[in-house]
Amino acid sequence: MNNLERIIKGHNRKLLHKHVRAEVKDTRTCNCLDRESCPLKGKCLQQGVVYLAKLKSDADEYHYVGMTAATFKKRYYGHTSSFRHEEHGKDTKLSEKIWDLKVSRTSFTFQ
Repeated sequence: MNNLERIIKGHNRKLLHKHVRAEVKDTRTCNCLDRESCPLKGKCLQQGVVYLAKLKSDADEYHYVGMTAATFKKRYYGHTSSFRHEEHGKDTKLSEKIWDLKVSRTSFTFQ
């Protein structure tokens, strides 16, 4: 086999492998290591989810309605990251409210 023929066959094999891999669609609904701790009860990889978050303190109750274009899990971890890292505290209205409560040392629960 000459050099050019090997190059062409290798290129074609690479293109065909990409095409075959693209046809295999991931049909999983959850990729959590511990399915019991899945934030959406085994459906965290759904896209286009509208969700309601409830934040309760002793004096107040706050409701946040959100929507995600990506997977719910990606959005959920974005929210929880903004709750832990103050530099992301202004990313959403929900994280702003949580940081207001943290700064004022008000106890709260989150669902």
